[in-house]
Amino acid sequence: MQNNTDTWDIRTKLLVGEDNYKVIQTKRFLIIGNHPSLSYTSEYLIRAGVINLTLYYPEINNDISLTLHAFTVDQKNEQEQLLLINPEAKITLINKPYDSMLMKTYISSNDIILIGIENQKFAVDACKIGLEFQKKVFCVLGGYGLFDSTQIQIKNIERVKKSKLAIEFKSALYKENIRRNIRCIYGEDGQGEGGLPYIFSVMGIYLASQGIDSIITRRPVQLRAEKPDQKENETKQKEQEK
Repeated sequence: MQNNTDTWDIRTKLLVGEDNYKVIQTKRFLIIGNHPSLSYTSEYLIRAGVINLTLYYPEINNDISLTLHAFTVDQKNEQEQLLLINPEAKITLINKPYDSMLMKTYISSNDIILIGIENQKFAVDACKIGLEFQKKVFCVLGGYGLFDSTQIQIKNIERVKKSKLAIEFKSALYKENIRRNIRCIYGEDGQGEGGLPYIFSVMGIYLASQGIDSIITRRPVQLRAEKPDQKENETKQKEQEK
């Protein structure tokens, strides 16, 4: 199998920096749930340089769950596709029912916890366990019925609004005395039936980016070279304004 990291990882290193790239590779990521965005999340994580990824998909083969995954509903195929991106990645697939003891085992052995569980009770349990083990926890929910990606929100749990589903989730967390330290990606209430499937890809990359952003040191990226006299002219202009 050909290693495709020779091209895209150079770009990733330039964007995040060599030090950040090394940090990304040392962290262990856990994705839990069956939200349609999660396989997009897994793909973006691998492209960002993550090499330790565990996928806990309890309901992936359940006909009543919505499994609009990027590659297919077949777990094995998703793993193969991710390994095509980076054959050196260590990807663990778990297809077992939700269980508090199992979640404690998986969560305790990972650093970044990304949750997309449709069942509110299990989602709250996962958040609670994540915080008990002092992990970085991020959640994704909703997005059904959306036709506009600008209606996707990224907020700390105490600031969620404009979504009945997100507010209910917030209330459930509050009942467990969880009022902060949860970052949430969610869609505002939809305008009706249907929606655009690409909305889930946007939510997926948002979820992945939140996990990555929590462990790297931000660095300015110079998008274009300044003209030799540009900086000097700007300095003179500021002096004149004074």
